[in-house]
Amino acid sequence: MSEFKTMVTNGISIDQYRIAVDFLASSKSDLVFPNSSIAHAGVVLSAMFKYSDKVVRIYDDSLDGDIAHNDKIFLDEIKNHLQKNRVLKIVVRDDQQFLESPTYLLLRQFIISGNTNLQIRKASQKFATDISAIYSKDINFAVGDSNSVRIEEDVSTPDQNQRKAICSFYRTKWATKLATTFDSCFDSCPPMNFN
Repeated sequence: MSEFKTMVTNGISIDQYRIAVDFLASSKSDLVFPNSSIAHAGVVLSAMFKYSDKVVRIYDDSLDGDIAHNDKIFLDEIKNHLQKNRVLKIVVRDDQQFLESPTYLLLRQFIISGNTNLQIRKASQKFATDISAIYSKDINFAVGDSNSVRIEEDVSTPDQNQRKAICSFYRTKWATKLATTFDSCFDSCPPMNFN
């Protein structure tokens, strides 16, 4: 598995990365690896949807970034996840930006059709505070079931938009801590209006 970290650091094609990530996800590997670039983040999130059997939880600024706009496989895996009657719970900080994204348009179709396995909310102050307290910083994350996790920190400067992220497909301690806090604060978040 250290070979994978070396390949990621030295650069491999996105197709090779997708094959490697699919292997890590399907085998429930506990390898922790960096996942900061936009294209690579989309691959990991797509695999998380593909291999989660019950629920995916996402906490993000707005789901209006490059992945939400440009990654067709990511959007397809969200659709597949929901069509298999699996749960998707999303909390966003900024619901106005979210309204403009292709992800929103896809999710809106499921909400309007009456899909009860999809819940989208705007972060309450309690939710944001309790999540930030876990790692003493503001993070975005996705948790698949209670074992796979991708944690992202915004490390942008005024001149450059950057993120620093790590992930693993079998870190139950990390995933469970985030999922438990997410679920315990979820009801404090107001539902988004899709009308």
